Amino acid sequence: YTVQFLASRGYAVLQPNFRGSEGFGDAYEDAGRHQWGGIMQDDVVDGTKWLIGEGIANPEKICIVGSSYGGYAAAMGLIQTPELFKCGISISAVLNIPSLITFDKKFIGGKSWTKTMGLEGADPETVSPYHLADKITDPLLIIHAKDDHRVRYRQAESMHKKMKKLKKDVTFVTLEDGDHNLDTESSRTKELSAMEKFLKKHIGK
Repeated sequence: YTVQFLASRGYAVLQPNFRGSEGFGDAYEDAGRHQWGGIMQDDVVDGTKWLIGEGIANPEKICIVGSSYGGYAAAMGLIQTPELFKCGISISAVLNIPSLITFDKKFIGGKSWTKTMGLEGADPETVSPYHLADKITDPLLIIHAKDDHRVRYRQAESMHKKMKKLKKDVTFVTLEDGDHNLDTESSRTKELSAMEKFLKKHIGK
């Protein structure tokens, strides 16, 4: 629904199937294991550069948007490739990898699936947006539901507080309901309204 909303407002939207995505076989999905901030991020960047090369995207008006892991990728886009993205929107996002790993290990299977997080050969903090917030120079919109049981609301709240302390350009929208997937009408309406306002301000549509 987010892609359709943005398209209806005149934005060109690329929804990349980066390595690690489901639906393309086990080998393709496994290629993204332990590649947060690595080749999964590279695939998003390469797709964006392709859009520019094809004349589809104006290089001065590109915003990176995502939800959950995609929200993580949006924040990392501003950190790793600030020359490419003029703004970012992180929805229900993983913004503190060490915190998520600690939280997930409390649940059955957590010790196994947390091994796929982060970047192989690197400490989690080195690819964790919260720990790299000082590197963000472009505007970031953070949207998170209070009743998110997959990625805790506290992740967004802490990121917002840190960015404000660093005097960064950050906007924080709290949703009262909707859980991780924003599955209520009220949460989605507020999400899309905030996105439209933010994009209009920063990339001018």
